Amino acid sequence: SKFGSIWQTLVNLQALWTLYTTKPKGNWSKYMTSAVLFGKEKLDTYFEKLLLLPEVSFYAVATALHPRLHLTWFKTHWKNYPKWYKKAETSVRKVYKDYLDAEVEPDEQAQPPSRRKHPIGSSGKDLYSQTIEVDLMLMTANSSKRQRQVNELDEYFAVQAYDLTNASDKDLDLLNDPWA
Repeated sequence: SKFGSIWQTLVNLQALWTLYTTKPKGNWSKYMTSAVLFGKEKLDTYFEKLLLLPEVSFYAVATALHPRLHLTWFKTHWKNYPKWYKKAETSVRKVYKDYLDAEVEPDEQAQPPSRRKHPIGSSGKDLYSQTIEVDLMLMTANSSKRQRQVNELDEYFAVQAYDLTNASDKDLDLLNDPWA
């Protein structure tokens, strides 16, 4: 990526460290050998500062959370450095445990379920009587609303009929066959 992510830090340092340790030293000048040794020492200090010194290495946690790396990356690349691997593993486990033990915010706590409100109240009537009352309420309670909607539809069609009587023959042909 254009900008480095936190999970890339240890991976890139490991790649450099591997390059410095596996490069053949037979044909290097003493300056090149010295530069590689100093580079390797610097990488060791970075590993110490990023991984070993902090109580929790967030670089190790970010690397372990990467979908393709996980903790197996540390096992594979740091098998000769058990101290580094153990530190990475304990960091991941500590952050995971802290995440699980995190306190739930008061507004996020589950509220007890509210009691369902019945349209007829909580009377001691049998189920048949309650059903009849609900059906009766649904059939009669909104009659004025339904009547108003029917009246509005009648008015709408009355206006549209008036408009269509004044329409030209071309407009009427379009109504009969809109794709013509």
